[in-house]
Amino acid sequence: MPTTMPNQTPPSQPIGRFAPSPTGELHLGSLTTALASFCHIKSIGGKWLLRMEDTDTERCDRQFTEQILMDLEALGLHWDGDVIYQSERIDIYNDYLSSYLGPLTYGCQCSRKDLEQYWAQEEISRNHSRASLAALTDQTSLDEQVSPIDQVQPNRQRYPRRCVASDLDRQQHKLRIQLPDYRIGFNDGIQGLQWDNPQQTLGDMVARRQDNMINYILAASSMMVYSRLLISCVVSIFYL
Repeated sequence: MPTTMPNQTPPSQPIGRFAPSPTGELHLGSLTTALASFCHIKSIGGKWLLRMEDTDTERCDRQFTEQILMDLEALGLHWDGDVIYQSERIDIYNDYLSSYLGPLTYGCQCSRKDLEQYWAQEEISRNHSRASLAALTDQTSLDEQVSPIDQVQPNRQRYPRRCVASDLDRQQHKLRIQLPDYRIGFNDGIQGLQWDNPQQTLGDMVARRQDNMINYILAASSMMVYSRLLISCVVSIFYL
């Protein structure tokens, strides 16, 4: 398995990338993405790389990989350099998780069912608090008694950091990366400047599943970004 990053193109040359997941044949949406990225990067004299997001060993199939390659070639979408297979880079990502990203990771034992129950209990507690407040006074309606902040519904997609202080075995449990709680921005070529707070939107993301499968989000992210993350404590997820 490779243990180093592929040769880097000089910064002056733009790089485009198409990264399909071989869980099935290419559909219209994937083909549209491939064609758009290919035409764009070639129009500015750049390289078009092809990377297979095949870290999900349960759903990915080699026959779909081969079919995707044949379809792209048949359409004249010829990639530059060798095809990169994420499944061949697992050792690289595990090394980053244990070294550069180690101080930012923690073990997590929360299942989807656990989180559903957690948010359900939070909703019950929230309603109970509002009902108790309403019982204290009949001067205003319930909605008027509760502050605007209290009326905002919690984001159930966000992980509530239940295991961050549990010190669970990182090899026996899924591994999460702590994301900073402030906004970051990037300039999208079509949508313009975009801002988001990853901690409030998603919470600490799963980087490696309990079965040791590397999460797509980690594998698809720039490792140079993660190297800088250790120093600046900034996480920027780039879908290249």
